[in-house]
Formats: sequence, C-alpha cells, structure tokens
Amino acid sequence: MLQRDLKSFPPPGTKSFFRNKRDEEFASRQRNFDKLPKPEQQENEVWVQDYMKRSGPCPQNFKWERRGKGLHCTGGNHYVTDDLIAEGKGGMMFV
Repeated sequence: MLQRDLKSFPPPGTKSFFRNKRDEEFASRQRNFDKLPKPEQQENEVWVQDYMKRSGPCPQNFKWERRGKGLHCTGGNHYVTDDLIAEGKGGMMFV
C-alpha cells in the first residue's frame, strides 16, 4: 500500500490540536512542504516540532525527523504523514 492510498478516520467528535489561525496556516503548508522555499520549510519545521509535542509525542519519547512526506520518530517505529498533521487531530502510524 502506498502512502497516498492511506486515509485518516478520526473518531467522531475528535477535537483539533490547533490553538489558533497561525496553527491552521502552518498546518495547511504541510501537504506541500517539499515545494516550500527553504526559509518557509525551516519556519514550518519549528512549528511542526511544537505541534508534535502537543498532538502526538512519540510513545517511546524519541524525536521526530522529516522523512519523505511526513515525520518519522528516530526510534524507527512511528510515522506521521503531512496529511495527518494538516488535519490537526493527532494520530500516527506504527511501522
């Protein structure tokens, strides 16, 4: 199965982790992260690390690093797609 074929189905009533319009703005950029100019990528990377602390810290307390179209924990067991981040409702995949 390809990453583009994965769909997110948060439970009904799941609240957003976005605190304000700024969070929504940064999250909307995630789907096109690789096309952003370098300065915007760096700015988004700072934002996404803060967002991950709030929404989905690695269960094993590893840090998150950008890999492909998302973030992979440095322990190698968890992955969060840019689409999940843009959705704002948390969640991760176990790999």
